Amino acid sequence: MNPFKSGLLYLLVIISIEIGSIGIRLMMLKGAILSLDIESLLGLGDFFMLVPALIFVTAINVDIRETFAVHKLGLKAGLITIPYVLMMMPMISMLNAISMFFTENVVASMEDAIVAEPFWKIFLVTAVFVPFVEEFIFRGAIYWGLRQSGRVLSAILLQAVMFGFMHMNFNQLGYAIAAGVAFGFLREVTGSIWPGFFGHMFVNGSSLAALYLTAGIESSAEVVQRHFTLVDVVDAVVHILIVAVLTFFAERYFLRKIAEQQTGGRGRLFKIFHHGNIFFVDDKGIVRFTKLKSTITVPAVAALAVAAYLSIRSL
Repeated sequence: MNPFKSGLLYLLVIISIEIGSIGIRLMMLKGAILSLDIESLLGLGDFFMLVPALIFVTAINVDIRETFAVHKLGLKAGLITIPYVLMMMPMISMLNAISMFFTENVVASMEDAIVAEPFWKIFLVTAVFVPFVEEFIFRGAIYWGLRQSGRVLSAILLQAVMFGFMHMNFNQLGYAIAAGVAFGFLREVTGSIWPGFFGHMFVNGSSLAALYLTAGIESSAEVVQRHFTLVDVVDAVVHILIVAVLTFFAERYFLRKIAEQQTGGRGRLFKIFHHGNIFFVDDKGIVRFTKLKSTITVPAVAALAVAAYLSIRSL
């Protein structure tokens, strides 16, 4: 994998989701599919991502263990991951609330259909299958390719932006990018995809549990959408800045603690913020430098443009 191939994979993912969605709608219009249960609707997008992604990485013959970062995580580092993930929740909630000023809450719009199903069925889809697919594709294959540029921080940020726009709606865009950054740092420092997977599972699972527990009660999202003024917007921006600063320092503290407990963690944490040109000594003993590659490629830009258009179209 390399940045170009990561961009191609992301473009393939976006196209696959859209083609799959169009195909389902056409089959429903023609009566080939009469209806889809809510579990299928919630998991179809990720299924449309998973199949082409597996075909792609198989076709280019990558090292699965390295590409998907399926490495062992130390016990102490794993335990410190818990408060690291918990510190994400206020920021995610705040960004979700802010988005309610401008767009509909995607999950809340499906609340009645979701809570009509047994909790365990929806949990398996949204808190197990979805995190598994998204972490292995974004913090696994796509991030691994971007990381080969040598620009680790840029790779973390770009995969997070890709992850956010993959949702193709502005409600989830902000907090998906924030979560993508947090999980990206976790992936790099631990050298493993598993902490991000379990963290993602917790975020989705806790949101789902809250949805079931508050079923029938007017949500904060609905209140925000019905009653807000310019003063509310300014107040929300101030609050999100405060939460962002507090979250930043808390996350930085726990990330350092995780790095201290994970083998090689300190070195990987250092590399995130310190990179330079790669140098080597040639056969004549001359030191030569290889310029770092860019993480941004034509396929990545094209895919982001398509995803942004689809996000705007959903408004």
